[in-house]
Amino acid sequence: MRVKRAKGGDEGRNTPEGGGVSAMRWWWGRKSMCAPTAKLLSSGRSNNFNGEGTDPMATYKQIQEHTQNEYGYVPKTCWIAHVMSDYGLTRRTAPNRQSADKRTNPCPPNKRPSIEQTLKHFGML
Repeated sequence: MRVKRAKGGDEGRNTPEGGGVSAMRWWWGRKSMCAPTAKLLSSGRSNNFNGEGTDPMATYKQIQEHTQNEYGYVPKTCWIAHVMSDYGLTRRTAPNRQSADKRTNPCPPNKRPSIEQTLKHFGML
């Protein structure tokens, strides 16, 4: 195989025809849709966790944005985790949690109903 240097704006970047790396490594290094995402989208499942797809979980950021738009405040992620854990929706204990049996920032009782309504909006409850 003849080694060629890339021309134009690709100085220093190796391409399959420019030599230096295999075609697969070059493909995975690109900033385009990777194969797992393409497989997920072609299978009919959605990775857009906004309640429209088949995936039941919304991200903490989506929960915070919806709560801010509907109720006028941004809940802390630890409040969301507290409400979710009461319903058995958390997968594990956070690795940075200071105590396994005590919460440092539990969800305030007056914020709990709005977080629960947001979780219901996303189909999580």
